[in-house]
Amino acid sequence: MKLRILHIKLSIAYYPPYWLRILATAIVFTMMCSVPSLAQWDTTYRTPIKPVKIPFDYINDFIVIDVKIRGFPLKFIVDTGAENTIILKKDIADLFGIEYARRIQIMGADMSAELYALSQIQVPIMIEDKYRLKTNLIVLEEDFLELDGIVGLQVHGILGASVLKNFTVELDYRAQYMTWHQPQTYTPPSKGYDRLDLGIQRNKPYIQSLLRLNSGDSVDAKLLLDSGASLSALLYATEKNQITIPEEYVSGSLGIGLGGSLMGYLGRVDQLMFGDYEFNQLISNFQKVENVDSIFVEQEKDGLIGNIILKRFDLIIDYSRNALYIKPNRNFKKKIRYDKSGLVLIKDGPYLENVKVLNVITDSPAAEAGILPGDRILKYRFWPISWVSYERLLKRLSARQGKTIKMTLERGDERFRVQFDLRDLI
Repeated sequence: MKLRILHIKLSIAYYPPYWLRILATAIVFTMMCSVPSLAQWDTTYRTPIKPVKIPFDYINDFIVIDVKIRGFPLKFIVDTGAENTIILKKDIADLFGIEYARRIQIMGADMSAELYALSQIQVPIMIEDKYRLKTNLIVLEEDFLELDGIVGLQVHGILGASVLKNFTVELDYRAQYMTWHQPQTYTPPSKGYDRLDLGIQRNKPYIQSLLRLNSGDSVDAKLLLDSGASLSALLYATEKNQITIPEEYVSGSLGIGLGGSLMGYLGRVDQLMFGDYEFNQLISNFQKVENVDSIFVEQEKDGLIGNIILKRFDLIIDYSRNALYIKPNRNFKKKIRYDKSGLVLIKDGPYLENVKVLNVITDSPAAEAGILPGDRILKYRFWPISWVSYERLLKRLSARQGKTIKMTLERGDERFRVQFDLRDLI
C-alpha cells in the first residue's frame, strides 16, 4: 500500500451542523473538527471568452497548481472533495494584509482539543496568471496538517469546490493539465467518452458504484470523486450500508487526528465497478463507523475514490449538468503498485531535506528489520538520501515482492544499517 501518505479530513460544522471535507491523501490521517460552514458564500471571477488550460504538477499522487494571492506565489492542492478553499499557513496569509472577518473554533476528534481558524470573504486570487478570481478563504491559525512533509513539497493551501463548482473541469493526468470551461458555452463530447450520472451535493461530485466484497456480498455504494486523495479507495463500514472489513487485513492506527488516534484497516475488495469499468482485487482503506450519524456517512456516502484510480482516466466533471465524462487512458491497464515495506515516511527539516519514519506497520518487513518511528533515513543502498528523490524512494518500496532493500538510518546519536525483502502485506 502507499502507506506513507496521510488521509486528512477537516470537517466544518455550524447550526444545524454541517461537515466539510477538505483533503484526503493515502494512509489515513483523519481530522474531525467543528467550525462554521462557508457553503453559502459564492466565488466571483472574470469570465474569459475561451477555455483556459491550467498546467499542474502531479506529485506523489497530488495535483498541485500555482496560485498567487496579492502577488505572492503559492502552491495549492486541487481537491474536488474539499468544500472550501483553505490557506494552511497563517504567517503566509498575514503577508497579504488580510483583515479577517471572524475567528472560528475547531474542535478535535476527542471533542477536547481546540484549535482555531480565521475566515475572510471575497479575497482576490490568481490561478497560473490566467484566471483572476475572488473567493472566500479559511486560514488555519496553526498549520496542524503539515502537508509539506506528506506531499514532499511546500504546500500553502487547498483549492476546493468554492472555486471548481463554477466551471466544467477537464482533467488530463498524463499531460498534467486541466481545462476550465464556462458551463454555459461548453459542449459535451459527442464520442470517445462514456457519460455517467453524478450526484452533486455541497458542490462535491459523487458517483454510484458497485462493490463486490470478500464475503461474496454485493453493495451499491455512493462514492465521492476525490482529487485530493492519494489512494485508490476509502470505504466506510457501517451496519446500514453492509460494507464489511475483509477477513484478511492490516489493522492499526490510520493516523493521528486532533485529540487522538483513529483506527482502521487495509484490505482488498474483490471488485469495484462504476459504469463499464472494474478494478479487481483492489487494496483499499476501510474505516469502521459505529455511529451512522457521524461525519463519515454525511449525506449517506459510503466512501471515496482517489487519484490512484482517477489518474487512469481522462475526466470531465460537468457540475452544471450533473455529469461525468470519462474514458480510459494509457494508464488504465497498468498494475496498481502498493508499498511492500510497511514504512510510513514523511519529509522533514527546514527545507524538507530529510526523510523520517512516521510509522511502521506491525509484522511488516520494516518492523522485522527493527526500524522504529522517528528514525531518519540517511542512505538508500549506497546513495545519500539527498541524491534520491522522495518519489523515487517510495516507488522502490512498492517494487516487486522479494526485492531487497538496504538502508542506513539514524536514531539519536546512533547510525545503523538494515536490510529486508519486500513482500505483500495483504
